[in-house]
Amino acid sequence: MAAEMFETERASGDRAYEMWHDRLAKSLAWRQSHWNGDDAWKRALRLVRGDHWSEGQEMEEDLFSDTPRDLITVNVTGSTVEDFLPFLIRRHPEFTIRPRRPESVEAAVNQRNLLNYLWREKNMTRQMRRAVKDSVIIGHGIVKTGYRFELEEGALRPGVRINYNDAIREEEPWIRRINPLHFVFDPDAPEHDLESARWCAEILFRPVQDVLEDKRYKKSVIKRIKNGELSLTTHLSFLSDHATPNAVSSLTADEQRSQELAVIWEVWDKRFSKRLVFLDGVTEPVIEEDWPYPYLDGFPYVTVPFIDLQDEHYPLGMVRFIEDQQMELNRIRTKEFADHRRTGVLITAAKNHISATELSKATSGSALEILLHDGAPGDSPLQAVSMPTELFKSEALQRTIMEDIRTMTGADALTQGGSLKSRTSATEVNARAQFFGLKLEDKVEKIDLFFQRVARQVLQHTQANMKTNKLVLPLGVDAARVTAEHFSSLTPDAIRGEFDLDLATVSADRVDRSVDRQQRMQVMQIVLQQLQLLSQAGQQVDVAALIGWVLETFDIKDIERFFPQGLTVDQPLVEGGGLPVGVNAPPPDPAAESQQRNAVGPLAGLAGALSGGAVSDNGGRS
Repeated sequence: MAAEMFETERASGDRAYEMWHDRLAKSLAWRQSHWNGDDAWKRALRLVRGDHWSEGQEMEEDLFSDTPRDLITVNVTGSTVEDFLPFLIRRHPEFTIRPRRPESVEAAVNQRNLLNYLWREKNMTRQMRRAVKDSVIIGHGIVKTGYRFELEEGALRPGVRINYNDAIREEEPWIRRINPLHFVFDPDAPEHDLESARWCAEILFRPVQDVLEDKRYKKSVIKRIKNGELSLTTHLSFLSDHATPNAVSSLTADEQRSQELAVIWEVWDKRFSKRLVFLDGVTEPVIEEDWPYPYLDGFPYVTVPFIDLQDEHYPLGMVRFIEDQQMELNRIRTKEFADHRRTGVLITAAKNHISATELSKATSGSALEILLHDGAPGDSPLQAVSMPTELFKSEALQRTIMEDIRTMTGADALTQGGSLKSRTSATEVNARAQFFGLKLEDKVEKIDLFFQRVARQVLQHTQANMKTNKLVLPLGVDAARVTAEHFSSLTPDAIRGEFDLDLATVSADRVDRSVDRQQRMQVMQIVLQQLQLLSQAGQQVDVAALIGWVLETFDIKDIERFFPQGLTVDQPLVEGGGLPVGVNAPPPDPAAESQQRNAVGPLAGLAGALSGGAVSDNGGRS
């Protein structure tokens, strides 16, 4: 019988663990040698930081320089990255949730309130912004999601019998930006992305003492490490074992010398639905458990690409497109400054026909540069040389470089603080800003989808793990207008149900704010004029919410002071349109109808005042 050509992989056991260590090491080495891997990412990060002369590109020491290394860096790359971010992420997201079943309507409202509250309360946008910045710089960003519990101290001591839920002091979902250099996934993923990968792993660094005291880790392994039977791979030795030592380094040299860090691999394996935690250098895992998040569609990691490449493992970042232009701009500007320091006349002299004393006299008290050569002295020992004509072309060349950068990045001169032509009208400025937003539409859509996918995981974590009732502040479109008396208590069962999740874009406004304000005021004016007709048709208008919807466009931070009884919007508002109008309300009471008719005049007057005109009580303009 023929021997097996390939070894059958097992879910656990020493051979399975050895295969994992081998797989992780090879995958990291593959990423480090990839054309769009560690070296390219580190180069992009250096360019953003302004470290542009660190790869053997330094020019010879200039004798007229103020310092031995006087090279000029014009960090257009870093500036362009910072210009992009406000357009991609400008605001906190406002999530809306639609129920899939009629019986889930109330749960959907609770889910929306809870998700929006947690997102702002925990400032999750901060971690998302960091991941998006990674995407712009190197090509992709990564966020990890999870759920944590904090228990009362001593609640789970041996011999103490207590209900687990009663011991929970605090619980919450969390998200965290992952350094792309500290993350690897299956190089053989069929679609070259995380969703189709069989496994992924995060590299962590922890002080050895913390590792040895962690109660979650397998006691038998920790005991063998303490006894000296097993040896951990420290951070320093881990770096020395890899081709590009700085690839996974996040510490300075001083910090590396002062800290002993253990290297940890957290592996998520889809095939066997397991989570394994390995200490580098130790074969047996310290944690081996079943997949802790069976309710998620995939890994608890979400990625966001910037520029997708067909059949490539990693997307491209914006920095890659303008690297050559950035370096050439630095060279031109450095030469300009070097020539600027030679403010006098450039002359030549035959070195065998001029003495040191004569040189000192010629340059004393003036900024002259004398170039010595081996030739004949000519008609005189000193001969003036005209400045090279290419120096006068540098300004035009720099303009060409900047235009190339704008073309390749899709940025407009307006967004980068560039100069526009004289007498540029406000209409043109606004049109250029909107056109820039349209060019970024694909990038904006990716960012919105990124937020949506992360929010879905946050909500799934909360649905599956929430144990205790929560006091939640229901958030409408503007959190500032909700007062403390609107806190409501949500039970774990109150957020169960099937749903679809969506959000208003977190990018820059797709419509002009002044246009949006005018349209909303016109809508309010029409609605207030037709209150009686709407009432007869069985439609009851929430006038306070309608006015608040209009006031949002004025960026008023304390709207609640206009509404002593509080202001809430229970129904989600659609960007650029949706009205907060109730549906299928009971027929109005005649007394209430009369009171409402009397109120139409003052409210319509308010609408006219907001829109800049007056409205008569009978609905006609005066």
